[in-house]
Amino acid sequence: MTTTNQDVLLYHPDDFIDHITKEVDQYFDTEGYTEMWLSKDEEEKDPEEVKASVLNRLFVGYYNEIYIRDSVMHTLEIAPDVKTQQALLQQVQDEHNHAMWINNLLNKRGYDPKSLGRTPSRGYAMFWDYLLGRLSRASNVKDPFNFLNVVATTQLVNERLFGLRATAVFAENIAGYDEEVAELYGDKIRKDEIFHTINLPEMILKKHATTLEAQQAVREGIECSKLFLKIISDEMKGLQTKRNYDIAKIQ
Repeated sequence: MTTTNQDVLLYHPDDFIDHITKEVDQYFDTEGYTEMWLSKDEEEKDPEEVKASVLNRLFVGYYNEIYIRDSVMHTLEIAPDVKTQQALLQQVQDEHNHAMWINNLLNKRGYDPKSLGRTPSRGYAMFWDYLLGRLSRASNVKDPFNFLNVVATTQLVNERLFGLRATAVFAENIAGYDEEVAELYGDKIRKDEIFHTINLPEMILKKHATTLEAQQAVREGIECSKLFLKIISDEMKGLQTKRNYDIAKIQ
């Protein structure tokens, strides 16, 4: 059920959750991200190509887990209630665990991701720099909608595409080539991502996206993500075949 105000729809929170997630998924389809990131491989691939893709995923993944952990930690400062803070604190712990799992796996294979200094993805670096800058400003500005804007940018878009859905497909596509990494992403990490990208944002939107202004803040957060998705997707096409991570080899 909705009400209108100057041609802007105010949704019941339950309806808004359904509407906005469908809108995000439709955007993924329209822009080709579903085909790019969420398609199951139908043909066998060169094992060396798969190895390069897996190594890239682990390096980029390690830093993304660190960045999302730190951004959620800052989001705690502007969270509007204790229950939400507790849920976000759980995500902080989860993301830290993910980073350590990936780090340990890379160490086992002779690599140290920390030696790179930051993510090899410039697109992701730009995204996290933007987000952390926004969180820093938000902590000094008394705007209650900054929190919803950030949640939309991270959980509803970035984490929904890359954290949840692409993770599952990646694990499925490499299962026949790298069982250890497939199990890490398809089992251990994916279980947590369901909470981060479905349960957590639904709980937040149901509780706080109850006004036109709040729902508009969510939409604005989604719009902010679109530029970064374009940059990241264009860049990752090249990174998927990157083979030279010798700089990160443990001596």
